[in-house]
Amino acid sequence: MRAVVIGGTGHIGTYLVPSLVRAGHDVVVVSRGSRQPHGVDPTWREVELVACDRVASEKDGRFGSLIASLQPDAVVDLMCFTPAQAEQLVLALDGQHVVHTGSVWSYGPSTLVPTPEDAPKNPYGKYGVDKLAIERYLMGQDRVRTTVVHPGHISGPGWMPIGPAGNLEPAVLDSLRADGSCLLPDRGGGVRFTHSGLGTGPSQRRLLETRAPIREWHRRTTTLFRTLASPGSRGGRLDQTDRRRNADA
Repeated sequence: MRAVVIGGTGHIGTYLVPSLVRAGHDVVVVSRGSRQPHGVDPTWREVELVACDRVASEKDGRFGSLIASLQPDAVVDLMCFTPAQAEQLVLALDGQHVVHTGSVWSYGPSTLVPTPEDAPKNPYGKYGVDKLAIERYLMGQDRVRTTVVHPGHISGPGWMPIGPAGNLEPAVLDSLRADGSCLLPDRGGGVRFTHSGLGTGPSQRRLLETRAPIREWHRRTTTLFRTLASPGSRGGRLDQTDRRRNADA
């Protein structure tokens, strides 16, 4: 499979790209080319790197065409923040599998933990509102197959994690280590963690490789993601975008 990863040199891509290469896939990374992955991995020598400033390219309508010209079977979009960005990409493709990196912030503050997939969505802030709008656009179109992944706060080597109190202070973690208790604002619902190496990257690779229909899913835990897809199962909200190409993902 030929996979194009948009924004593949960041925290998720640092783990996702090598895992795709090791699985035998042909991988292209599209990024500004301004930084290197956080970890040194020999598999990067097998990756095709394409330098492109997405924002500048989108202004003159070239970005979607660029991605399509790379002839992907699947596209992992790690850098999509507005519905207009999603639309330009989708309209340039035809039947491929697009994995969009959404956010738990599309759900808003948790009223029930763990939060089920079908929980009401009341997004928090502009970021969450836009992520939900992207999700609804992707789920409402039938031009490409779509999977939306909902990570929480991304953490890993090279990225100082924001703590449960929503800042960089270690006091909360020190308190948890000391006696297992701490004081948090907003009922403790401010931050949801995902480790970029243990969760998001590997799980997005599995989402691309599975040949069964996939559910739109999210995971509100501190470390691991899991794929809610099993052979022979029907996949909830993704069924509506599943019809064009069900063979390759």
